Amino acid sequence: MPSAGQPGGAATAASRGDGNPRSRWGEDSLLLWLGDGAVGAAVGVLGVAMARGSAFGLLAGGRTVVPLAVAYVIAVRRRSPLTAASAALLGWVLVGTLCAVPLACWTVARRYGAGAVTWVTTAVSAVVVVAPWSTWPSGFGLSVMAGVAVTAVGSPAVLGLWLRQRSQLLAGLRERAEQAERERSLLAARAVCEERTRIARELNDVVAHRISQMTLLAGALEMTAGDADAVEAATAIRTAGATALKELRKLVGVLGKGDEDVPLHPVPTAQGVRRLVEDASRSGRRIRVGLPGELPELPGTTERALYRLVEESLANAARHAPGAEVDVTLGVSDEQVTLSVLSSPAACPSAAAAETGLGLLGLRERVELAGGRMTAGPRPGGGFLVTASLPRYPS
Repeated sequence: MPSAGQPGGAATAASRGDGNPRSRWGEDSLLLWLGDGAVGAAVGVLGVAMARGSAFGLLAGGRTVVPLAVAYVIAVRRRSPLTAASAALLGWVLVGTLCAVPLACWTVARRYGAGAVTWVTTAVSAVVVVAPWSTWPSGFGLSVMAGVAVTAVGSPAVLGLWLRQRSQLLAGLRERAEQAERERSLLAARAVCEERTRIARELNDVVAHRISQMTLLAGALEMTAGDADAVEAATAIRTAGATALKELRKLVGVLGKGDEDVPLHPVPTAQGVRRLVEDASRSGRRIRVGLPGELPELPGTTERALYRLVEESLANAARHAPGAEVDVTLGVSDEQVTLSVLSSPAACPSAAAAETGLGLLGLRERVELAGGRMTAGPRPGGGFLVTASLPRYPS
């Protein structure tokens, strides 16, 4: 509970004079200060009228200066409610202006709540209002002035306490709503993490196991085959399987840990396109290559898009058109990079040809993110063609 000397910046939103989470001085809105200025002006005008029309008070003069000084303190009452309460009571004692007392009592109750500061200020204000500092105004007696004290002091204090409680309740409800939102976000993140872990386990249990078997079988074939072509093909299969298994284990580590610091595979580059085609050729596939003698340096997004285009196109050709010839052509000009991957009709039917996937859709999105265009579709005479055009220097 704040004390009289602790209404400063450490006070909570509910303990502020206006009940809002704002600073008591420099950070308040202009509209709020204009409202306080209007209230101070009204208190000044009404206070001057009351002081000049009544003989009540200890001072014979000062019927204009004192009410205006009280009005100024009331205008800045949010900065120091206790000073405003003292000034309002002095205005009543000196020149008989009572209009500032309700505002001061309301502000103190709103700021400090049901604490000792509020109760002491309210009691002192009631005693000061009832005490006969001079002739009672218009011949009022003690009972009438006691009623005035209840109206001018008690009612504003009760209203201030009620508004403070309401502000605290709203602040509590808002905090609960924000906490519930944070908890929902944490639960969603936990669900995503659990799903990543489940996918990692499935990849490790199913895919990694099958690739390991494939690699072992290829190694056994490499050791026992007598034909040189078979040995070369088995070596290419074993190498590709080992590389795929290594990449898969890194992917499983990323999915399982959810850690951005897990080391990833090196970023694919345009220079890797040549190695990609060479690896596919060593596996016994018929691939014709049309690449520049020396590939220029390209932006990272363009290089990755080119690499993934060739990789996915070669994989689709092997899956959907086994035995087909594949032409990979890459051209580089001053403004753009063009790529075409043309596969001839399948030499033998494949059951995978009827399958559909999201590979081409993902490639198209990747190319568009790099600022390029991509087309893919079957050729009239058979086969499949993938073409892409990417800017050499994306804007």
